[in-house]
Amino acid sequence: MSYDIVYNRQFIRAGDKFIPLVLIGSNNLWENTFNGNNTQRRVRNWNPLMNCCNAIPLMTADEIMAKAESWTGGEYQEHFMRNSKWVDDKALLAFFKNGIKSAATLEELQERSTYPDDVYLKCYLSIWYKDENGEQKHKSELFQTVRNTESLLAYMDIAWQRYLDRQSNENSVYICVEFPNEKVIPYPKERTIRRKPERLESDFWVIFVKRSKGADYYVQKLASKSLYFAYTADYAKQFKTQAAAEKWAADRLIQKRFADIDSLEYRHVA
Repeated sequence: MSYDIVYNRQFIRAGDKFIPLVLIGSNNLWENTFNGNNTQRRVRNWNPLMNCCNAIPLMTADEIMAKAESWTGGEYQEHFMRNSKWVDDKALLAFFKNGIKSAATLEELQERSTYPDDVYLKCYLSIWYKDENGEQKHKSELFQTVRNTESLLAYMDIAWQRYLDRQSNENSVYICVEFPNEKVIPYPKERTIRRKPERLESDFWVIFVKRSKGADYYVQKLASKSLYFAYTADYAKQFKTQAAAEKWAADRLIQKRFADIDSLEYRHVA
């Protein structure tokens, strides 16, 4: 059984109209992830959900809801999958209502981004036509990067005029609109900067590891599966009190996790 899966949603507002953009893909189409593990995942791409051939994807809220309602009322209650659940008639109408409610202009999306230049739309025409032999062919035209509402509306006018000027053999013209990334806003608004731990010159406590096999050392830091070490107290992890050092080691089960540790000592550096 073939069906669509919606992974993300971001309606674009331009004046009094909207483009109902969704990140969507078929359950039957797969692609390589290229993450070094040679794995695959289902294909997904941004697309106006109500994008029809020979039509402009910009619609008023009333037009969107009227179109959505035309898809309801039937026996079929599995419009697409979202959040691992089937979207029925009730959920479908709520999907579009909430999409309109949370719609944003390109300028508003850029305001939410740390790097505004990374929030834009890729627009182009996807055209199906018949060649001189009557065979169905495909081509793409009018590629443009759109970064604000004014440019988006201007592009829609140009794209629509191209459709009106289409050749007699160009039977299907789609106006395509996409985000460049799966995430609408690739980065958080506030960048998290990891602070370096405060280093004290004196009057602090360190953890000293005693081992019967191998050299003794001071604890420097703990990773998920490794305990990093230092041979001098100056480069060890510092604690303001002995109790803080003991609690840190106990909470992280240091002696149980690392079998080569015989005992821990808590040393004061004055």
